[in-house]
Amino acid sequence: MIQLNFKLAVQRLVFGIVLYFIIVMSATAQCNFNFTPGNPCPGDVVTFTVTNPQMNTTYTWDLDGDGANDDGTGSSVTFTYPFSTSVANYMVKLNSSAPSPCSSTQTVTVKAAPD
Repeated sequence: MIQLNFKLAVQRLVFGIVLYFIIVMSATAQCNFNFTPGNPCPGDVVTFTVTNPQMNTTYTWDLDGDGANDDGTGSSVTFTYPFSTSVANYMVKLNSSAPSPCSSTQTVTVKAAPD
């Protein structure tokens, strides 16, 4: 989403009118993301991608569900989930920085490894 702000200043001078146009453009960061495969197995490489990345925005990821956004940076990252004999759910969080900070969370369910 692009937000445009327009301001118009008019100053009347002795010899005529001078118009000043100030255009300010700012982009709202998008925090929507998807991941593939959608139902990963332990050991699969899972790719996470911001669906509409914005220029001049830093994206950080918490992919292992520990609450720290220290598992990757950028609009596309990969992660391999560990082997487990039971189904495991991981809360994945995406954060973005300026110009418009935001965050988004999704649950990744990793299938159980065969016995």
